[in-house]
Amino acid sequence: MSVSIADFSEEKGVVFYNINVNLPLRSILVQRRFSEFISLFNDLCSDVGISAADFPYSLPGKGGVFTGKSRLAASRIKPLEEFLNGVVADRDLQNRAAVHKFLELPRNFKFSSSNDQEKKVLNSDDITASNWLSHLRLLRGAMSQLGKTTDMKSKTAERTQINSQIIPQADHLGRALEALMKSKEISSSEYKLRLNNINSLKSEAQDLLAAKAAPPSSWSANPGSGRDLGGARKIQETNDTIALSNKELLQKQQQVHREQDQELEELRRAIANQRRIGEAINKEVSEQNEILDELNSEVEASRGKLENARSRTRKIG
Repeated sequence: MSVSIADFSEEKGVVFYNINVNLPLRSILVQRRFSEFISLFNDLCSDVGISAADFPYSLPGKGGVFTGKSRLAASRIKPLEEFLNGVVADRDLQNRAAVHKFLELPRNFKFSSSNDQEKKVLNSDDITASNWLSHLRLLRGAMSQLGKTTDMKSKTAERTQINSQIIPQADHLGRALEALMKSKEISSSEYKLRLNNINSLKSEAQDLLAAKAAPPSSWSANPGSGRDLGGARKIQETNDTIALSNKELLQKQQQVHREQDQELEELRRAIANQRRIGEAINKEVSEQNEILDELNSEVEASRGKLENARSRTRKIG
């Protein structure tokens, strides 16, 4: 299968890119606006659970203010074609619902990676220090889709996928990591951290293989839910999150929310208690003020009586 963009057309001021999808037995012509490419990009980022900056395939820019519409559309054809071909050649993206909907593929159609595609994925030389993590995330995303089947046929297919795709790609990431370390593109501490992530992923893959060969156990994996990164700001990885899968990240986020809710509840109780104490003190002060006012009134009355007595005494004298 191949995807190409021959040209574009304009209807009522709106530019549509003419996408040719060549299937084994038929061809499909799909017209998409640039905004729909952006929606596909965002949907895939959300589905996989990585930020836009970490996504391995990029879209062309929006162009300058003074760039003509036709000229801008023509300049986008090749980058958009490369973007689509990168997505449909990627095992972790090609069968996502957003991709099938965008290309208007038949309902039961499924991509199957060819040997050339596997070679391209496993021997790519474009892994850099910045996108290495996104490749790791995609690999973890593929891992999170495994372990949910119970029938023997599906288990066998998953074992094949682990042996032919997951583990070889993990090895490839390990070799790329060695190259990044030798070229001093990453620090020794970052190298150790990423190496631990790769070793952890390999260990999970081996455990999953063992589980597939053994009777069903209590272990299960759920698909990652994706992160809502919000806005265009890039979220920086930390030592606490970099080794987590999408599912683990969601669980960690939920735990943080529960802890925050608990802290807020404790703070609310403390404030309510302080308010009760304040109200009690205020009531006590008010009562004391009333007593003082009564005492002051009695003193004034006594003083008046004393003055009257003194006045009468002076008159007698």
